Amino acid sequence: MACLRQLRQPRLDLVFESYASLEPEQEEPNCCLAFCIEDSTDGSRYIIAALLNRRGGQTTSADRDAVTDLAPKLAETLWHYKASARGTLLRELESTVAQSVPWGLMALSWWGTVLAHNGIAGEMLRQGDALRMQGRRLCFARAATARRFLTLTEAVILQAASEPQSEMALPVVDTTGTLRFALKIIPYDRGPAGPGDAVAMVMLADLAARAGVNECVLASAFALSAKEARLASLLGNGCNLDEAAQNMSISRNTARIHLSHVLHKTGARNQVALARLLARLPASRGSAFSSAFLQG
Repeated sequence: MACLRQLRQPRLDLVFESYASLEPEQEEPNCCLAFCIEDSTDGSRYIIAALLNRRGGQTTSADRDAVTDLAPKLAETLWHYKASARGTLLRELESTVAQSVPWGLMALSWWGTVLAHNGIAGEMLRQGDALRMQGRRLCFARAATARRFLTLTEAVILQAASEPQSEMALPVVDTTGTLRFALKIIPYDRGPAGPGDAVAMVMLADLAARAGVNECVLASAFALSAKEARLASLLGNGCNLDEAAQNMSISRNTARIHLSHVLHKTGARNQVALARLLARLPASRGSAFSSAFLQG
């Protein structure tokens, strides 16, 4: 709940704007009195219009006083709605599943600001200069990438199915031109979007990271001992038998014995078949997934 306490009530800007509204089959225009609510937590602004029964488009001081009294209540209602929506979103992105997938997840608002992200996305944002957060907006090392991101975001948020770009992954490079991430934006459909609701989700793949094989998953799935699971994980991460033995501070002969037990328990015929099997297992992205897997 600490994250919810950081949300501040939207600031009220009571600079009223009066304008006339002419409804169909209406001979004389009615009057609207509009004011602005600004949320400093994500930079969003909401224009609230009160339709008044004042023919001729004229407002009075009493009208302004009435709307002034109503404005704080509307702002408070808006803040509670956004706090509830943000809390639900944070719980989703902090769930075991969202924390264990091998990609970063970032939820975008209608204005393209980042409402929340999972822990893996946070790790990626702290690595290098290809992608970072400034305030609540994503910033890229290359201006061309930033422009492309805005185009894709707009296409997805507006649900422009005719836009082929919305189905494409966006390559993200660092300042040296090295390809660092692959980014894709997908709609986040939870019904009609309201203030504070996410409308799109960014999926971020780290192209420089090596997928690890989780020892706890191996031990649970194939009833391996701790040393057998350690050896299997080292082999699955690219080590040969000699390197794995050296890493575990055991002899090659002992490593071969552990390997024979691993092959027997997993049903793999040889190291090549074992490597193929391990490649299909979930990647290691933190202890939360391991705990959930073991408890399941």
